[in-house]
Amino acid sequence: MTASSVRELIARCLSAAGVGRVFTSAARAERLSGLTLEAVDSPAMAMLLADADGRIGPGPGAALLDSGTLRLSSCPGGRAAPRVVRSIEEIPAAVQAAAAVAAAPVVGTVTLELKPELDAPVPSGLAPLPRTRPASMPAPEIPEAARTLVLAGPGVVRAGAVEGLRAFAAAGGFGVTNSWGAKGVFNWQSAHHMGTAGLQARDFELLGFGGADLVIATGLDPEEAREKHWSLGADVVWVDPAQLAPLAASWSRPRARIEPNDFMQQMSAVCMPLQTAEKFPLSPGRVIGDLRAVLAGDDLVIADPGPAGLWLARAFPTTEPGSVVVPAQVAPGFAAAAALAAGLREPRRRAIAVTTGPLDPTTEGVLETARRLRAPLVLEVWTDAALPGAIAVTSVDEHVSLLRKALSEDGVRIIRVPVDLGDTDQLVVVAGDVIAWPGLWPSI
Repeated sequence: MTASSVRELIARCLSAAGVGRVFTSAARAERLSGLTLEAVDSPAMAMLLADADGRIGPGPGAALLDSGTLRLSSCPGGRAAPRVVRSIEEIPAAVQAAAAVAAAPVVGTVTLELKPELDAPVPSGLAPLPRTRPASMPAPEIPEAARTLVLAGPGVVRAGAVEGLRAFAAAGGFGVTNSWGAKGVFNWQSAHHMGTAGLQARDFELLGFGGADLVIATGLDPEEAREKHWSLGADVVWVDPAQLAPLAASWSRPRARIEPNDFMQQMSAVCMPLQTAEKFPLSPGRVIGDLRAVLAGDDLVIADPGPAGLWLARAFPTTEPGSVVVPAQVAPGFAAAAALAAGLREPRRRAIAVTTGPLDPTTEGVLETARRLRAPLVLEVWTDAALPGAIAVTSVDEHVSLLRKALSEDGVRIIRVPVDLGDTDQLVVVAGDVIAWPGLWPSI
C-alpha cells in the first residue's frame, strides 16, 4: 500500500531499515507512524542519542532534525557531508543506502537533507526498499602456515557472525585475539580467547604477532586495530565475517595447537590481584570486579574513552558479545547517552554508564534529558571531587550495594566512586603506553 504522505513514507522506509526509534528536537516532534519518537531539547542531543543507539545496534540509530536532515548513524560523533534528497522518488533508495552504511560492520554515519515537504502526497506505487544484503563473496584461500593467528574486530559482532567465528576457531584449533569492540566473541575463560588488544603499544608484541607466519583478520575497525600495530611481518588474509561459517564447514586440515602467550599471563598477574584489593580509594580493577559481580551476562556496561574506558575494555571479564561498549571514537556524553538509549529500547535490560569526572556539559545534558523522559539511567563517575546529586561510595564494601540499589530503582541514579588511577601505571609497565583514542590520553 502506498504511503499517503512523505512523512509516512519516511517512517516506512526507516522501519524497513531496522529503525524502531527516532530522536528529534521538541520543535519537530511530529508523528511518524509505526515508530517511537523521542523528543529532546536540541539537534545536538538528538544526534548524540542516535549515534549511541546505532552503536549499541544492531539497527541504525536515527535522528530527524529541525533543518529537515535525517541522520542515520552508528558512529559516536560521526561526521558526513550531507546528501541532498531533492525529490520524493529518491527517498526509498536514499534511506536504504544510508541505513546500510549505519548498520555496516564498521560504524558509520550518513546525513540526508530532505527537500520534499513532509506533508506532501506520495506518488502511487512508491514504497520502501528492503534492507540490503552484502553480496555473497567466495571464501578466500587460507595458505598453510606454521603459526597462524586470528584477529577479530567489532564487525564480527555487528554482522551477526560470532557463531561463525567460534566454529572457525574450533575447526582450525586457532586462538583468537579480539580488539575491544569485539569483547565477548569468546567467553574470557575459553581456550580460544587470547586477549583484548589494540589499547596499548605492546599488546600485539606480547600476543606473539611478531612471530606469526599468517594473520587471519576479520571484521576489524581500523580505529581499534591499526594495521601498523599488528601486521608485524606476517602474511595477512582478510576474511569477511560472513565467510567464517563456510570456511569452518569446509576446513579439512589438522587442528593447530593453541599456544599460551605472555600477554594473558602478565595482564592476569596485574589485574587479578587488583580485583580483590581492599584499599580505598578503590583500585580500578576492584571497580571492574564489582561491576561484573552485579551485572548478568547480557546486561550492558558502557564507558567513555579515557581511564574508565581503558580499564573496562582491558579488564572486564566479558561473557556475551555486545555487552561491553567502549567506542573507538571520542564523543562527549556517549556513555550516558548509550545507557539512556538502551533503557528506552529495552527497559528490562539493565545498563550502567561509566565515566571519569568531572562531568562534561554534554553528559549533564543527557542526565537532564533522562529526567525529563522519566527514563532509567545509572551513571558511575570515577572522581574524588564532590558531585551534586550523586551518592558517594565511602568504603570498599559499599560499592556493590550501592550499584545494586541504583539498578533496582527508577529514574536517574549517579554514583560517585573515588578511584586510584595510579594503578594504571601497572598496565603501562606490562604493555606500554596507551595508543587507543590518539590525542586524548596525554590530556587526561
